[in-house]
Amino acid sequence: MKPFNDGKPIKVSTHVYWVGTYDDQDNFQCNAYIIVINGRGIIIDPGSVLYFENLIRKVDELVGLRHVSHIIAQHQDPDVCGNIAMLVDAIRSAGGTNCKIWTHTRTAILIRHYGADLKFEYSNQLPDGRLILEGGHIIEFIHTPYLHSPGALATYFHADKILFSSDIFGGVMKDWQLFADDNYLNKITSFHEEYMPAKEFLLYAMTKFERYDIELIAPQHGSILNKKQSLEMIEAFKNFECGLFIDQKFRDELQAARKLIEAQNKIMNQELSMAGQFQKTLLPDKSIIKRDNRIDVAYFFEPYSQVSGDFLIIDTIGEHHMGVMVIDVVDHGVTSGLATIQLKTLFDEYKGTSLSPAEVLKTINDKAFSISENDIFLTASYAIFDFKNAVVTIASAGGMPIIHYSAWKDESRLIVLIGNPLGSCEGDECQIGEKSCRFEKNDVVIMQTDGLIDCTNARNEPFDKLKSQEKLMGLIKKEKSAQEVLDAFIESAHHHLGKDKGFDDDVTVAVIKIR
Repeated sequence: MKPFNDGKPIKVSTHVYWVGTYDDQDNFQCNAYIIVINGRGIIIDPGSVLYFENLIRKVDELVGLRHVSHIIAQHQDPDVCGNIAMLVDAIRSAGGTNCKIWTHTRTAILIRHYGADLKFEYSNQLPDGRLILEGGHIIEFIHTPYLHSPGALATYFHADKILFSSDIFGGVMKDWQLFADDNYLNKITSFHEEYMPAKEFLLYAMTKFERYDIELIAPQHGSILNKKQSLEMIEAFKNFECGLFIDQKFRDELQAARKLIEAQNKIMNQELSMAGQFQKTLLPDKSIIKRDNRIDVAYFFEPYSQVSGDFLIIDTIGEHHMGVMVIDVVDHGVTSGLATIQLKTLFDEYKGTSLSPAEVLKTINDKAFSISENDIFLTASYAIFDFKNAVVTIASAGGMPIIHYSAWKDESRLIVLIGNPLGSCEGDECQIGEKSCRFEKNDVVIMQTDGLIDCTNARNEPFDKLKSQEKLMGLIKKEKSAQEVLDAFIESAHHHLGKDKGFDDDVTVAVIKIR
């Protein structure tokens, strides 16, 4: 039974009209829409050649064919835009000369086969997917690949908060009506099960759609959804099985393989979490460090993933010395994390063999050179504080320059040393720079990996473009504790990163202040 008289355009929202045709001999209804703004029209999916005369009559009634400024073809099927060549010819015959056809590049190569001299504009070449219309109105193209073609689009019209969803949310049904009823999901289930290739593609599209404030969803087939139905449908389609024409045995095997992978990933993540927790137990015990009345120490250690390629060692060497080592293994993950643990073990074994940090690093390099067989190398900075003689000796195996703040001069300087990363060469080829300098009360030494100064904001700008560390040096004040200096560093970096953006590398910073 015909649900309404479709001889006239039907208003859907403030600017949008349905200009399709109801065919009581076809269960697969094709919806065409037009957005009308200041007497000009934007046609969404003009439809089939079967209904062309009805389309142009309705469009002409609303705006006049010569005032159609844009045609949007969301994919290439004949029911969606089979009449596009005829429509363009009709618009030109009516005096329209500037009508633009918008589609995806992957779709245009097929639409051209409908004939006529079609000139295309490409949705995927807009920087942000947005088309700005007269009066500032915005149409936003949303790529929905493989639903059910590689260049498939949905289109969001901001002013009316309406999503033109193309084939998504469409269906084949006997009792079609323009606006969906409460049983609509059941009516369109089989269409999506059979036409859409895989649930992952639907989930990808739903995660895009849910970002928008949607009042209506207008599909190319099927019925128009209100706000409540739209929200419910998007949620339902996040976990919707489709691609059912795949052989059932193969589907079962695929599902079993997926479950096995998920189970293995769960085990792997649990093991990675345990490895990360174990690594953290090897970090310096802050409660023990605080008992040493010769220095005030604070450190920040944040892995990029579960297991860090950074590491920090703070340990006493005899009665009058303390060693601080900052390590940065190139790359992330388990292998890098294991390398840091190996270095910790070697440090514990050889820290007392020499009061020259360069010699200790060379010894560690010789003992651990097998790491290079796995194409892994690491940078390290190692400082030995001699409290009896008030001297700190610093060595670098490719590590970051160290900041030394002089409380007496109230100024900071960089200690830059040249050295080979550990694991990059062996024996006498391994050159490690070393330097000694005196320290006094309230002097501060900063040792770190490159994660902090290299962190980038949303505009991809590094925190310290020239790696001069001037921003950090300006935050050091002699009246501040080690923790207050460290907090100022981290706060400054987070301010640069911006809201909700984290570090994009392992970050380790140690602040050592002489009491």
